[in-house]
Amino acid sequence: FENLRPFERIEVSGRYLGDRQVLIDNIVRDGAVGYYVITPFRLSANAPLLLVNRGWTRKIGNDPADDIDIDSSGAVIRGLADKLPQVGIRPGEAFANSTGWPRIAVYPSLQEVAEQLETELQPTVLLLDADEPNGFLRSWQPNVSGPMTHYSYALQWFAMATAVFALLAWHLYKRRRKHDAEAEYIRSTAARNDRGCVFRAAGRCSLDVLHGLLRAGQNDQSWR
Repeated sequence: FENLRPFERIEVSGRYLGDRQVLIDNIVRDGAVGYYVITPFRLSANAPLLLVNRGWTRKIGNDPADDIDIDSSGAVIRGLADKLPQVGIRPGEAFANSTGWPRIAVYPSLQEVAEQLETELQPTVLLLDADEPNGFLRSWQPNVSGPMTHYSYALQWFAMATAVFALLAWHLYKRRRKHDAEAEYIRSTAARNDRGCVFRAAGRCSLDVLHGLLRAGQNDQSWR
């Protein structure tokens, strides 16, 4: 099982352990909320258990146990190799407030399921074929994310970062232009004020000289 590729076909024989099933909650299909039914499958007495995803079932009420019962006699089952469903950010613990069987979980990891079952698990999960019995709604789609998907995400983030940088640069440029315009206005205003002061001072000086000459002329006439 360690060397299986995603969605590689597998066939195994053994028996279901219907008394210790896990329901993965908050799985949405066509606008309806439901569960993935995860049932352990014993391959042999000493082998780790294999988890089988038997498909999606609608969430009706609070007790789905009657809808997921399964015969524990021997069986040969076929399906695709994959893993448990995952989510980017999980809201809280996987098995919060879940006791008894079946246990309801929110996007548990393989290790978390193993801890609940208190046993070792195979490193892959079998997605039960659509034509196999004892299953629910099954429409398995491979995860197509690969190098090109990662490159696409990187390109999107680069474009966003470039746009933000361009907006920031334009904002700083506008602020600099406004600051330079205000500084130039202050300098021109100050220069005009300085020239006005010089002209006024020169005018007062000329009037003082004229008055002095007039007074000198009057004094000269009085002496005569």
